[in-house]
Amino acid sequence: SDLFALGTILWEMSTGARLFKTDSDVATLDRIRNGVIDPPSSRNPAVTPELERVILRALAVDRDKRYQSAGEMQSDLRALLGKSPDELREELGTFLEELFRDEIVDEKRSLATGTAIAAKLRDQAPLEGWEGST
Repeated sequence: SDLFALGTILWEMSTGARLFKTDSDVATLDRIRNGVIDPPSSRNPAVTPELERVILRALAVDRDKRYQSAGEMQSDLRALLGKSPDELREELGTFLEELFRDEIVDEKRSLATGTAIAAKLRDQAPLEGWEGST
């Protein structure tokens, strides 16, 4: 079910639309059960055949035709990106640093301030018996 859910998320991200959304919960569940799935490229022509193949395999109604493991799906997605795990890790790190730049600066500032306060307190009144005290 997790890989099916990931397929749903990939479909929705690549099309900008909800995959199974209807006016009623019963109708939505019926669409899911019956596998009413348009190819993502029918909504977004920029979706490549390779990405569409991964998405539709994750969403296959027949469980035997779906990915049997997350590792198997990961392998296909990685091949689609044409990047090594180290390259992907580096790109993700760069992306997260850019996304959270302000929060990182604030956190470093808070840590530096806390460290300075702790050092000042230590120097003013060292506690005997504490490791590292003088």
